[in-house]
Amino acid sequence: MKTKYNKTFDASFTVENHINKTIVNISGRIIALEADSLWMHVNEWIKDYMIFPNDETEINLGLEYINTRNVVELFKVLKRIERNILPSNKVYINFLCETGDFDMAELGYDMNVLCGLPFKIKYVEPIKKSA
Repeated sequence: MKTKYNKTFDASFTVENHINKTIVNISGRIIALEADSLWMHVNEWIKDYMIFPNDETEINLGLEYINTRNVVELFKVLKRIERNILPSNKVYINFLCETGDFDMAELGYDMNVLCGLPFKIKYVEPIKKSA
């Protein structure tokens, strides 16, 4: 089952629930105040999900851009999950950034150091934009 919670400008939040695994995707360009409704949906989902979390939770962060204010919001989300997840549940984060995008790679490394959840930084080929 796939639920698309929000499409805010160029950012999206989706959740796929499988039998023993939940896959969360946060992707796109997260810009300033435009993202308030995105974080509202993410936090509502966390509140509901933490009551009966799945055995395994995969969080995929495929961000093209995120400003400082929204990095703080993302960090709060990750810390909330870290604080509330049961020890028997597996949670891991895939931080996806385009090869050569050094700013996003640096953010991924910083989040890895600060976050108490298993974190992998994965490089993907840049998406070619059609003219």
